[in-house]
Amino acid sequence: MVKKTTVKTSSKKKTAAKKKKTATQQESIAKKAMSAGPKQEVEKTPAAAAEPTPKKTTVRQKKASSADLSMKKFDRWQPETLYTAPVDTAYQAGFAAPPRFDAADARAREILNRRFDFDFAAVSKPPKKKRSIAELLAIKFDRWQPETLYTAPVDAAYQSGFTAPPRFDAADAASREILNRRFDFDFAELAAKAEAKRKAAEAKAAAEKAEAERKAAEAKAAAEKAEAERKAAEAKAAAEKAEAERKAAEAKAAAEKAEAERKAAEAKAAAEKADAERKA
Repeated sequence: MVKKTTVKTSSKKKTAAKKKKTATQQESIAKKAMSAGPKQEVEKTPAAAAEPTPKKTTVRQKKASSADLSMKKFDRWQPETLYTAPVDTAYQAGFAAPPRFDAADARAREILNRRFDFDFAAVSKPPKKKRSIAELLAIKFDRWQPETLYTAPVDAAYQSGFTAPPRFDAADAASREILNRRFDFDFAELAAKAEAKRKAAEAKAAAEKAEAERKAAEAKAAAEKAEAERKAAEAKAAAEKAEAERKAAEAKAAAEKAEAERKAAEAKAAAEKADAERKA
């Protein structure tokens, strides 16, 4: 159970006690002043004058975390009165515990009443040779069995009044009809249906397998086709790139040749001009 906090209650009790004490002190001082005379002034006690008015403090309870809540221990619930099964007085009145053994069984009585006084010194034997674990594991022991198996005595009074409960209520016709039903199964027809069902399942599995193989083959062919197309596109792009580079190289060579021819023509014209000026 969750424990309630008592901080707020205790603070309220302390505040009420302080107020009651202050009121009692003031009342006693007023009575003394009235008995001394009308001119006597009432002295204020230092405690009453200096004591501040207590403030109400509210303690907020910290919200418990999930871990704290999971570790909370609660008291075990128990009913005020424990249930006791009703007593069958008729059964209790006729009940009697079975005897330890049959009164006429003198042998069992003699066995249970035997007394033994062993002379361990006389029957003691010299220590035997210690056996190995393999020898101990190989030892075989005879299975013990009593000469006469115990049978519980029969309660004749209980047996005479015992009646087995009915298989079902006499008025329950539905249960009687269900228990008395007869079934005639045609096992050959059931076997034929089971065989047909098995063959249909096998045919369905084979068809699904063939469909899966067909789809896998189609996917593989599509992947191979896509790979071939990708390689062809790469080869085409490489060829186009090489062609573009060749054309660019040819254009550059033509431009360089034209530039060289232009410079040669200019040089020739300049030489001819200089020669003509020289001649002039």
